[in-house]
Amino acid sequence: MDNVGIVDLAREMKHTKVAQLLSQNLKEEKATVKKVEAFSQKVKPNEMMSDEEQQKASSSSRSARGRRAA
Repeated sequence: MDNVGIVDLAREMKHTKVAQLLSQNLKEEKATVKKVEAFSQKVKPNEMMSDEEQQKASSSSRSARGRRAA
């Protein structure tokens, strides 16, 4: 059963508050999907760091913090 079917079922059972909350949740989930899709189009795979690059960046920032503390 799809999400809209669940909302309709709640309405048929006279669970208006449940139907309202399910409908609100569905709208929020759809908005989240749109945001994630838009973000994923902005991020290009070749711009992402490899695991090795991330480890190097992380360790260099840690060592820089250590030098500042000394």
